[in-house]
Amino acid sequence: MVYRQQSGLSLRRVGESTLLIPLGGDADSIYTLNKTGAFLWELIDKPKSEADLVVALQQAYGIDEVTASRDVGVFLVEMSDMGLLVAGE
Repeated sequence: MVYRQQSGLSLRRVGESTLLIPLGGDADSIYTLNKTGAFLWELIDKPKSEADLVVALQQAYGIDEVTASRDVGVFLVEMSDMGLLVAGE
């Protein structure tokens, strides 16, 4: 399975914060991403598998596979639950 960003969202950096903002939308639906979340979000501008994201996170942060896999899994579940990701084959 591959994941990509839901259309109609924009990533903005404001000071130390990284915000995910719906275009033309609802100010109540602005999401704040941590550094790891922002990194992963930028990767899924094109479809990526969970395995691709795990490897990229390991390489970027020098962490082990178990930690990277857990972090990617949490990111994908949370973003999917909020309707911010599109999953496909």
